[in-house]
Parts: sequence; C-alpha cells; structure tokens
Amino acid sequence: MNTGPTETVFPTNRSVGSRIMSIARRLHLPPWLFDHSRTYLMEVPVLPSAVHDYTVRPAALNDLPLLAVCREMEDVDKGVSLFTERINSGASCYLVFDKEENLLGYAWVTETQNLFEDDDRIAVSCSADEAYIFDTFLHPGSRGKGLYRILISHLQHDLAVKNKKRFYVLVDHMNAVSIKAHQKLGATTLELISYTCIAGICHYTMKTPEKRRGYLRRFRSSRPCDSLSLHPQNPRRFELAVTRINAESDWNRVKERLEECEKSDSDTNTPFSGPSVVQVWWESDIKDKEDLFLLEMIDTERSQTAAYGFFRLYEDRNRFAHPKKLSLFDDVYFMHTTMFTRCGNLQSHDVMRFLTSRHCMKVIQKETGADVMVFHRLSPQQLPTLSRGRLTRWDVKFEADYPVLEGSATGTPLQSDIGEHTLRDLKKQAKRLKNRFTTERVTDRFELGLMNEQDRENVLQRFFTIFTSSWQHQWMEESDCVDNELYEKKLREYTRRWAADGSAVIYITSVKEIDMSYLFTLQKGQYCWCLLIGYDPQYKTYSPGKAVLIDMLADTWDNGIREYYLGGNVVGWKNEWFTRCPPLHTMELWLTSDKAFIHRMKLFVRKSH
Repeated sequence: MNTGPTETVFPTNRSVGSRIMSIARRLHLPPWLFDHSRTYLMEVPVLPSAVHDYTVRPAALNDLPLLAVCREMEDVDKGVSLFTERINSGASCYLVFDKEENLLGYAWVTETQNLFEDDDRIAVSCSADEAYIFDTFLHPGSRGKGLYRILISHLQHDLAVKNKKRFYVLVDHMNAVSIKAHQKLGATTLELISYTCIAGICHYTMKTPEKRRGYLRRFRSSRPCDSLSLHPQNPRRFELAVTRINAESDWNRVKERLEECEKSDSDTNTPFSGPSVVQVWWESDIKDKEDLFLLEMIDTERSQTAAYGFFRLYEDRNRFAHPKKLSLFDDVYFMHTTMFTRCGNLQSHDVMRFLTSRHCMKVIQKETGADVMVFHRLSPQQLPTLSRGRLTRWDVKFEADYPVLEGSATGTPLQSDIGEHTLRDLKKQAKRLKNRFTTERVTDRFELGLMNEQDRENVLQRFFTIFTSSWQHQWMEESDCVDNELYEKKLREYTRRWAADGSAVIYITSVKEIDMSYLFTLQKGQYCWCLLIGYDPQYKTYSPGKAVLIDMLADTWDNGIREYYLGGNVVGWKNEWFTRCPPLHTMELWLTSDKAFIHRMKLFVRKSH
C-alpha cells in the first residue's frame, strides 16, 4: 500500500474563460473590458542544499542590464527600469551563473507583500517568517539541468538567516512547464484563485480545501482582495494602549512591559528601537518641552505587547492649519527606522491595517490630541502597500536615498571592483606610510560592551579627538542646526546604552600611535550600521578613510555581517560602494476628520495633475 504523499493533480484543460481570453488578446481588448485568469497559490518546501558548480548570489544594481538581456527583452532600458523599481520597492533578486560567469537565470522574492504589477490580481501578504517568490526565469538553453532547484534552494537558505521558513509562488493553471517544475520540488497547492473582469466589474473566487469565498470589485479597486491563505492578521485580535511618559519613574514600568519584545529576533528590533535608547532622546530633547507617548499593540490572545513605538507630540507651525504631529522616534543618525518595533509574526501591513481602524484612530486622537501620525525614514521593507484610492488618510513622501552594501552580491565586499581598486591604492599608501613613519598602519577594533568603564572612556576620548578634527565636525560647527555640546553628550549616552546591548564597535586606524581615522558602527546579527566615519585632514593623502573602511569590512565579514547600512542623506563616496540605493520615505496617517479632509483634497488635486 502506498503511504507516500498524494501528488496534486492540476487540470490543464482550457476553460470557457481561457478560450475567451485568447480571443480577447487577439482582438487587443483592454483588460477592463475583459480579463480572465486562474492561478494556483503553492507552497514550496525548504530544499536541501547540494554541491554544484554554479554561483548563486543576490543581484546588485549593476547586474540589472544582465537580467534584461537574459530575459531577451527587446527594450533593455525598460527592463532595467522595471527591475530597479522592484528593488526600490523592497524586493530582492537572486542570480545563477555558470563557471564562465554567464547569467543563466534569476528569481525575485519579496518578504512582505506582492508588488501588484500589471499581472497581479490578488493581494498576497506574508507574515514575518514567510516569503513570496515571483518572476522566476531560466534561459531556454539552461533548462532541464536542475538549475531551478539550485536557485530556489540557495534563495531559501540565504533568507533563513532572516528567519524565513515558508515560501510561496503563484502559478498560472495553463503554465504546464512551471507546474511540473514545482511538482518536482515537492510544492503543494494551497489555494485556487479565479479572476474574471467584464466591463470594469471584477469577480474573484478563492478556494482552499476548507473555504470558498467570492468577491466583487471594480476594475483596479483601491481595495484588492486578500488571499485566503496569505492575508494580513485580523486587527480585531489587537487592542491599543497609549501611555504618556512624564517622569523618570514611568520608564521603569515601560521597560518591564517591553522586556519580552526586546528579546525578539525581529528585523525591527534594531539598536535604535529599545526604550533605554529612546530614554536618552527624551532626557535631552523632549523632557519638559514636549509630550512623549508610548503606543502599544496588545495581542489579546497572548496578553502581551505585539508591537510598540515611541512618539513625540509637537505643533508644526510651518504647515497649513498648524497640525499637531505625533512623530515616531527618528534620532537615528541618518539610518532607517521601522514602522513600530514588532514581535512575533507581525508585519508593517498588519500595523497599518490596525492603525487605520476607525476605533484606533479615535483613541489615538483622544489620548494624545494629535492630528496626524508621522513615520520618518521608512525603508521599502517597512513601507506597506497603501490603498491606491485618492480619498485615503495615508500619504507617502520621498525623504532620502539610502545606500546599502549587500556584501554577498559581489562574493565578498573586498572582491567587488571598488574593493579590489581600494586594496591596490592602500598597498601604495602603505609604502609611503612606511617611508615616513618606518612602520605600517594598524586598525584596532574596540567592542565597547566587553570593556570596563575606564577603557571604554579612553577609546571614546580617542574617537572624539579625531572626530573633532574631521570635516564632519567642521560642518557641524558651521551649521546653525547643531548644538555640538549637546550632540557629544547624547552620543556618549547612546554609546553607553549600545555598549550594554553589545552592538557598539569602534574602529580606529593609527600609525606609530598617531590616530588617523575612525569608524563608529553598530553591529547586530548579519547587519552593520556605519554611523560615523572620518579622518584627520593632515593625513588625507594616505587614504585613512579607505583604510578604516576596508579593515572594518574584512573584520565584519569574517564575523558573519552581510548587510551594511552606509546611511546619510548625501550619497557622496558611498556611490562607489553601494549595491542598492533604496529610497526612504516619510509616511503620514491623518487622524482628525477635518484636517484629513484637507489632506484628501490636496492629494486629489496632486494625483489629478
């Protein structure tokens, strides 16, 4: 008797809708007049890794023309534009090469929601341990060699570092080749999604073994249907708690409540998110000047905090009607922020759906008096897919470009073109340094959390001595927006908290006991935030900034760091190093009805033009 898993049978016969769709395409009918599709949502099991002669790695921006050529696109520039938009929307692409470094195929993946491109009909929302694979392609000459298994396996094991455990694909029911390929991988069918649009009216039918649902929507509705299997969490599961923080004693209760969340391994639990760090911000910038609020999403099933954020309240007198803004903590040294610090399987779209509920907005407005919630410097991964309707309370604005170095996109950072060029330059500078100082340069690594207080203070003193001589400090002195004394005081306090959680690491490059350059980093898991880098100008010709950066990259790569946030609002020298440069955005949620109406009208006019 066969006790093995039952293989899913896929009907590939052409339905009436499929036949009409073929006629519609020949007649070039617009999709609003007639469109039809039937799609399977499938779960791909985690595949074992195997020894092979191919190279699989994430794509960098300079790889995108290769993708368009591999796909044999007629307009390569148009393809590059599409792929760039995907990366800027938070998606990643994995490439497979042969020994001669010829691109053989690729696979795209997103860790939050599908991007809703032209052929998307339904919203697929992943939880924190899930990922959605789409637009996979192998060059026709490379098929039938097991490359798809190799590509997906490597993608899965790479994302396992981010705690991704389940992977999904959508496959058209007429694509027999793709169906067979996923069957070979052991994929199982979770859901059948049927979509038909006639004269602007769209009918959806979703089927799983346990459920069947049907919906009607207008063409390109601002409220797309959610998959039955992959959908946002029910906002009714959560309750909102608002706490005003007025005194030092309030912080002890706050820290106790958030202790479990701080232990979470979520990507949103960064060195900037903990209450001890926010307390420094409160003491230096907010106390006795503005109100600070803690907003918590309480999981009613587990009776614990599922997500939280610290917000300051202030009146923006530079905007029409002087709205009161509830602004999320953003004193992050030009790094990115997250839409709440989240525990468990919550994603940004879950938080957005919760905050958008009428009850939640009323509670926030009543407890804080705010007109609008503001989230600054959100990366694409933290930016949920918003309603495409014109009459929405949400608004998104571009804030800055954000250079990121994904080390494995070039093998290792030092194997990239700029890495090899920099190593050659430093080899020349090493000879000049030895001629002048009769010794070689040395870069010391100081993990502040492992040092006693006196040694840590000595390192900070060395750091601030070089920092004072750098161009960055000179710019700060000339700026009317920076209080240098307050800046140094806050940085020392932040560093003390970062040292306590083990993330603060400072690199100092010196020659013959003369400090030339510094690099202040925060390191956690596979991530590294490069907060401050600079050098003493009198040693500029010896490339001290390059030296401390190269030595940091070599050290951190050996310690498991794979992603480097170069930060800043100005790309500058980072232009040569980043593998992607996603945009950071400011997102706003208008709470009060009258000012939300004004915002809607402005948004309506903006989109109409």
